[in-house]
Parts: sequence; C-alpha cells; structure tokens
Amino acid sequence: MAVFGIGYGVRAGTSPAGRGRSTRVERAITVTDGTATQTIPASGTIEPATERTATFATSGAVNTVSVAIGQSVSAGQQLATLETAPLAAAVAQAQAQLASAQTKLSTDEAAGATSTTINADNAAVSAANYSLSIAQANLGDATLRAPVAGTVVAVTLTPGLQVSGTVNAAGAAPGITIISPNSWLVEAEVSDASIAGVTVGEQASIIPQGSTTNVYGTVSSVGLVASVSGGVASFPVTIAITGSPSGLYTGLPANISLTTRVQTNVIEIPILAVHSLTSHPYVIVEKGKTKTKAPVTLGSVIGADVIVSHGLSVGTRILERIPSFAKSLGVPGGKARGGGKRGGGLGGI
Repeated sequence: MAVFGIGYGVRAGTSPAGRGRSTRVERAITVTDGTATQTIPASGTIEPATERTATFATSGAVNTVSVAIGQSVSAGQQLATLETAPLAAAVAQAQAQLASAQTKLSTDEAAGATSTTINADNAAVSAANYSLSIAQANLGDATLRAPVAGTVVAVTLTPGLQVSGTVNAAGAAPGITIISPNSWLVEAEVSDASIAGVTVGEQASIIPQGSTTNVYGTVSSVGLVASVSGGVASFPVTIAITGSPSGLYTGLPANISLTTRVQTNVIEIPILAVHSLTSHPYVIVEKGKTKTKAPVTLGSVIGADVIVSHGLSVGTRILERIPSFAKSLGVPGGKARGGGKRGGGLGGI
C-alpha cells in the first residue's frame, strides 16, 4: 500500500461559550505514492499435493506387510504381498487347460476334422490363453508396490486379512496410503460474495495454524459448484504451495489472504481524510497556514484507506480527522504510519 509520511497536528477549537470544549482533532499527513494491494480473506486446510492409496488388484489373504507409518518409500518399492500358493495353482491349472486345448487342435487338424470343429478348437485355445493371462496377472498382483515415492501415512493391511481386489461396501479397499512429504496444497473456501475476484494464477499468503511465518502459493483451480452452510455459499479454491516449506501437516488449518489486485504508483489516503465521501468528495489541503478544499476522484476502498485517482499529487499535505476513540487512546505524534497490505477491497477505479 502507499506509505505516508505524517506529522501530527492536534487542533482544538473552542465553543461559542468559550469553555474550551474540543470540536475537531486533526493530523497533517504528507501524500506519497506506493503500491496498493487488494486481498480476499479465506480459510482452508493444508493437504499433500500427491496422495495415493495402493490396494491389491486381486483377491487373496495378506501374507506380509513390509512398511510402516512414517516410512519413506520409493516408486515401485514392495509394500506387501498375498499368499501366492492359490494363485500359483490357478496359473498351473490354466497352463494345463491351454496345453490340452492346443493338443486337441493339433490332433483334429492332423485328422482332417471339419472347419466347424477346427474353429471350435481355435476358440478353445484363445479362451485358454486368456484364462492363463488372467491367472498370471493375478499372481503378479500378489505383490503390492508403491505407485509413487513419498511417506507412508496409513496402513490398513495386516497379515491374514482377506482382500477382494475390489472396493468394499464402505467405499475403500484396505491398502497403504502414501503422500508427497515436500509438496503441499491448500483446499480453501471462498464466499460467494468474493469468489468473482479470484482467478487461477493469483498469489496467496498462507499462515498455518500455530505458526507466525507465512508460506506462499498460487491459485491452481477455482471450483464452479458451491457448498452451502448456514445459508452462506462458498466455492472451493485450490492453492499450490510454493517450494517445500517445513512444518506442514495433512489436515492443518490455515488462514489465507488471496491477492486479487496490485496497483503500483498510486495515491492511497485514509478515508477519514475525505469529506463528503459519497457525493462530492474533497480533502482539506494545508499549505502553510492556509487550508483549502480540493475535490478528488476516488477509486477502490481498501480497508481504512481509499485510492485517489485524480485531484492529489505527491508531496501535498492534507488533514486527516482523528476519531474520538483514537484520541482517547492517545494518538502518538511524530511517527509515520506503517505501510503494508490491506484487505477487503471494494469498488473499482
């Protein structure tokens, strides 16, 4: 945002009765230019960028489980195995059926059998070949391997457990879940009132729960279907976290600030420096002991400030009103206001 050099002037008027009652408190600020940043607040949950659950593709009883939660694995590494005896027996049986079908085909061809018989023999050989390929694939599937490199975060397989090779009634088959330990994203929710300002590629500042250090990311997707809770509609927004920051965990809540607009070399002044804000806005310009009204054209409201698109130039001194509550707290003099990012932008330039 724009940073202002400020000198404070407390101006006290007296009532007509001369009782010394303060009627106006102001401070003088020097207009400078800077960068105005509009942001949208959001909340979300940190999740791994990659999460895969490896499950057996064939039926059988679990024989061994080779990994534990927290263990790092490489892609293709063995995770678990099934009892192979029944599967090997199925392969042997399929091989025998194929050999029998091939023998019958050869015998019938040598005997000059009819084309109908030969065709039937060929069909039997094809079926036996298919059965053998399925049996061999099932035997190969008796070894469960890691689909990606990462860290094991869940193991629901135990020796002796019967698996079916299909999704169970609960919607998930027993398996081993692996996540990417150094690549993260945030699944956020943005209200329907703010979602129009969010687009893919925008920058985000993220503060994980329990942390005082920001991590950063980029909006990678904006959902089109809202969820409604308590009468408020929210849209899903996915943010890819930049780099590999430490201290992040699956399911960790986070507060998010989405940067929706950045304007450079703009003049941004406190709203309390503007008079007649909604009709014919103007500011009080101070030049020596002279004060004059200067009409201004306003742009976006950003927090407690407003951007001035026309009517002010850098170096101009203007007066800002000090609210009564600020006076009661004691406004310090001789200090410049701190610059930074402001949220809750409204309106447009």
